[in-house]
Amino acid sequence: MSRATIENLITELAREWTLPDLAMDENDYLCIQTETGVFINIDFFEEADQLSFYTTVAEVSDEVSPENRLKVHRTMLEANSGWEETSGATLALDSTGTLALLTVAMPVEGLDLPAMRQRVEDFAKLAWHWSKRIKTIAAATPEPGSEQSGEAQVSV
Repeated sequence: MSRATIENLITELAREWTLPDLAMDENDYLCIQTETGVFINIDFFEEADQLSFYTTVAEVSDEVSPENRLKVHRTMLEANSGWEETSGATLALDSTGTLALLTVAMPVEGLDLPAMRQRVEDFAKLAWHWSKRIKTIAAATPEPGSEQSGEAQVSV
């Protein structure tokens, strides 16, 4: 699918959602902020004929207890297993290890306005779900005695 076709879909989507400034930049990138505050970054890769959606769902800073960081990481890995809990998307950490990301690549072959709208809406709902879930785990109060010297206890 050509860049022009994707641009037309985005223009139609912008008109439907009354977002006059919604357009890809010269690097085939655009960002949509949803009503719930989720920022959906979208890159178009014409050679691969796909869109890449990605967003930061939570910050898991060094202030989060080691036990809770471990729980967040484990939850993300388990969700990626089979992709059932992520609807085919992938949870990952950024290069600093402090940002939890949600990403998905989507083929654009046969993409029309209703399908594009649905993909954006589904991704936003999924991102909101994972944002709440990861933030809840990160903010949980560690069980007494579960940490020693600031290190998470891991048994093998």
